[in-house]
Amino acid sequence: MNIEGVRGGAGGTRAAPRGPANLTGRAAVLSAGGFFSYAVYVVVPVLLARLLSREEYGTYGQVLLVAHIAYQLAIFGLPASVTYLFPRQARGRRADFLRGTALAFLAAGALAGGGAALLAGPVSAAAGNPALAPLLRTAALYILFLVASDFLAPVLVVTDRAAGAALCQVGETLGRIACVLGPVALGLGLGGVFLA
Repeated sequence: MNIEGVRGGAGGTRAAPRGPANLTGRAAVLSAGGFFSYAVYVVVPVLLARLLSREEYGTYGQVLLVAHIAYQLAIFGLPASVTYLFPRQARGRRADFLRGTALAFLAAGALAGGGAALLAGPVSAAAGNPALAPLLRTAALYILFLVASDFLAPVLVVTDRAAGAALCQVGETLGRIACVLGPVALGLGLGGVFLA
């Protein structure tokens, strides 16, 4: 059996195997983080349906719909480009690549959030929900951070830090729970959700 990094002879050291076993372990860690996030995203709407009025919950759903449309338009393949292009960079250029990519994520988030804020009035009118416009303006920051935070996980994956990527995903999920459920539980209503 040939394992990369084996140093010869008695008393030599062995590097971690670079094969299916190592890849499976990293994939399992990433999947566990993803499973936790998706499980939470099933539970949170159930709790919000109990805590918010029917009208507020419907408006919350509309804000999330617009936010996630803006998010999908903004990232336009940026996470995939990190995982594809980073390994192809010369070692000396990787830091510059990551800085440029971080700025691209931040700029994309600012454009998406700014676009949602600027189009809040027309979107609210088209949806027939006057309560939507002020919430979309407030949700512009949520959209900015949603897009910008998508930078970290692919970078951790391509730098062989699968556990860090999974922890990042779990931490982001816990942060979102606190920002969504906290204001509602404190009686700040739907407006407090997107300010948190």
